[in-house]
Amino acid sequence: MTKNNSIGVLIVSIGRDYSIKGIFNYLSKIKKPTNTALETLYIVNAAIDAVTWEKTLEVYIKKYGLSNIFQQIQILSGFTKSYKNENNWKIWEKHSRDAFMDKHLSTASNLSIGIDAVKEDLLHIIDDDVIPPRTALSILHNDLINDRKTGMVGGIYFCKDWSRPEINLWRSKKQVARETCISRKNGAPYTLDQLATGNVKYIDYIGNGCILGYTDLFKNTTPLTAEKVTNSWGKGPDFVLCDRVKEQKMKIKISKFVCEHIYDDNKFAGIGTNYIRSIINNKHPRVKIYIGECVSLDLNVLSKRYDIVYKVVKTDQPCNIITKNNINHDNVKIISINFQEHYDKLLSQIPEDNRNIDTDIRIKRLINDNLAYSVLNSHSPYIIHSNLNHTISFKRSLKTFSRGKLTVIYSDILKDFFSIDF
Repeated sequence: MTKNNSIGVLIVSIGRDYSIKGIFNYLSKIKKPTNTALETLYIVNAAIDAVTWEKTLEVYIKKYGLSNIFQQIQILSGFTKSYKNENNWKIWEKHSRDAFMDKHLSTASNLSIGIDAVKEDLLHIIDDDVIPPRTALSILHNDLINDRKTGMVGGIYFCKDWSRPEINLWRSKKQVARETCISRKNGAPYTLDQLATGNVKYIDYIGNGCILGYTDLFKNTTPLTAEKVTNSWGKGPDFVLCDRVKEQKMKIKISKFVCEHIYDDNKFAGIGTNYIRSIINNKHPRVKIYIGECVSLDLNVLSKRYDIVYKVVKTDQPCNIITKNNINHDNVKIISINFQEHYDKLLSQIPEDNRNIDTDIRIKRLINDNLAYSVLNSHSPYIIHSNLNHTISFKRSLKTFSRGKLTVIYSDILKDFFSIDF
């Protein structure tokens, strides 16, 4: 695996018209690694109306001048995204959790078609709904060739919310928004904060939305397949690809940049790249936020001490209710929550025979975690001084420290993890 001069790029395209501009814009502005050649762009056409979609691809290839970027472009015939041809891909996407094996098996077939066609030394695979930064390939290439133990590297992007019930039990949507395409051995995703706190480098699994690896390694993984684990989750071809790379005694490594992962309504999955860039490029004093639950604190005094004061108000407890007349400053924000309603919802998800003396405390702490995540996701960069009682896992994930009775959460850990803009 000493060769690294020629690079092929592979995209499985299923007819996602909402993301094609972003993908082709990336390819037209791609920063090529030094002393390499971008030889072939391979596009596996997996749209249901393949004839019409191929014409669309040809229009965009010409519009973005990709023939000037790549020495050749091959459009390969693939399998439709769903084996159930009566569904178009948009309808299928909405039901992907129930039909996850259909998704995995068709993707595995299409990736195998593309990998088998590649002739170059290295292969850069991109999902058709993932938009990398223009520097992605150069970063991936540098991380790959300078580490002889590594056979595949991948960029970070945020997960779309599949609402997997067995994993979502103790997670709010606010926490899910920080979860990445990188997973542990058991399939549980890392949050961005967990990656940064642990300074994670080598990993077990990563989505194939933006990866680079040695072509000969990838060819040894085909034909790719998928493995059903439970009735609501299975190992997709990206996980199988990772397993088969590791079986060849090579490691998988993270490259420290973030891609956008696009929903069909042009929304981005997770907290997005602008959130990260804001932290990386911040040269001004960080936003200071205090989340207060104790009613004895004077919010007007706190508003002079902190940039923003968040007051948690439990609407189901009359003694906690605060009116605007009590607040004289615009930087005091009220977070209203029906605490008992949230508590009962979480409790109902725990089988009675699994409840113990710690259940009550854990639920209350989890609700507090979710309140903090709602503020975390709204501010970058940040220092949060919280007097809420958080779970141990929350504190470890965010690399917090104690200051008196307060838990202090700060964004420097993310800034240090990425170190440079991408």
